[in-house]
Amino acid sequence: MTLASIGDGVITTDEAGIVQYLNPVAERLTGWPAHQARGQPVTTVFRLLDADSGEPLPNPVRELLRGTNTRCCCGATASACRSSTPPPPSARARAS
Repeated sequence: MTLASIGDGVITTDEAGIVQYLNPVAERLTGWPAHQARGQPVTTVFRLLDADSGEPLPNPVRELLRGTNTRCCCGATASACRSSTPPPPSARARAS
């Protein structure tokens, strides 16, 4: 199985948090074509919002790369799509 065929969104970065790859699901969820996302900071391509307030949440990828977070987001989140169109319901997650 390759990253391109996984049913979940996959974004890979280098150690500085620069996007190296998005699979097709991540492209749909973020609104970024892989060729345009490549070379962008992950905080530009992958943004999380509080599902209730719409306020931005800390980016877990950046926190993991800094070594300041070792677990996933808590509570209801929604990804912020690049376009003005709201993300699809599948972009929402409830982490435990």
